[in-house]
Amino acid sequence: MLHDDCRQKLEGFGWSNLTGVDVNADNFCGAGILHTASQQIGCLYRLEPNKQAKMYRLTVRASKDAVANRLVELLEDEF
Repeated sequence: MLHDDCRQKLEGFGWSNLTGVDVNADNFCGAGILHTASQQIGCLYRLEPNKQAKMYRLTVRASKDAVANRLVELLEDEF
């Protein structure tokens, strides 16, 4: 998957893409706030592509563990 394709998918999901945060320029890092009817949940992500193995590692942190797990489930099919 191309770098721009990954960026577009992440931004289309509603994540910001913070450049210059990670020492590896191939990695994607960002943040977002999930707004629900009763609360706001802060979320952070890091996507680490491994071009040689054609795999990736996606890490999501959120102020609610169940939300982080669900976000990973929703995003894993995109990559």
